[in-house]
Amino acid sequence: MNSLNEKINTLLKQKDFIIIGIDGRCGSGKTTFAEKLSEHFDLNLFKMDDFFLPKLKKTPERLSEIGGNCDFERFKKEVLENIVAQKSFEYFPYDCKSDSFKNGILVNTKKINIVEGSYSLHPQNIDFFDVKVLLKISKDEQKRRILKREGENADMFFNKWIPLEESYFTHIEALYNFDFIY
Repeated sequence: MNSLNEKINTLLKQKDFIIIGIDGRCGSGKTTFAEKLSEHFDLNLFKMDDFFLPKLKKTPERLSEIGGNCDFERFKKEVLENIVAQKSFEYFPYDCKSDSFKNGILVNTKKINIVEGSYSLHPQNIDFFDVKVLLKISKDEQKRRILKREGENADMFFNKWIPLEESYFTHIEALYNFDFIY
C-alpha cells in the first residue's frame, strides 16, 4: 500500500482533487482496503453497494449488460459529476433488502474521493478515475469469506451475483491497465 500512498501524494501536488476506484470480486477486501486508506487520508468514501439497480429497473435486457445490475448512470449523475464540479452535494443510497432509497447523505468536497465496490470501474464511468485499483481473490478464499459474511444468504451470491460479476471482471481485466493490483 506504500506505493499507492506515494501515488496519492504525488497526484495531490498536481490536482485539486482525485478519484480512486477500488474494484474487485465480492469478498476480495475492497471495503477493508478503503477503510485502511481512510486511516491515512482525509477523504470521501463512496460504496457502489449504494448504487445497485432498483427492482423496477432490473429488466432482462439490463441484466444482460456488462455490470448491468449497477445503476452506474445514477452514480455518475449524483456522485462523479458533483465531485468534478467541486461542490457539496447529496446522494441517496439504495437499500437492496427493502428496495427503497435511504435518507440522503450530504457530502462536502475533499481532495481525495474513493469509490469502492464491485462495478466501481465500470467502462461508462472509467474516465473519471485518477487511480484504478483491482483486488484479486482465489475462488476458495472468496467462498470462505462469503459463507462467513453472508451465512444463509450465501447461495444467492454463488448462484446469482458471482456469475454476473465474472462477466464484468472478464471484460474489464482485458480492457484496463490497472495502476495497482493486490
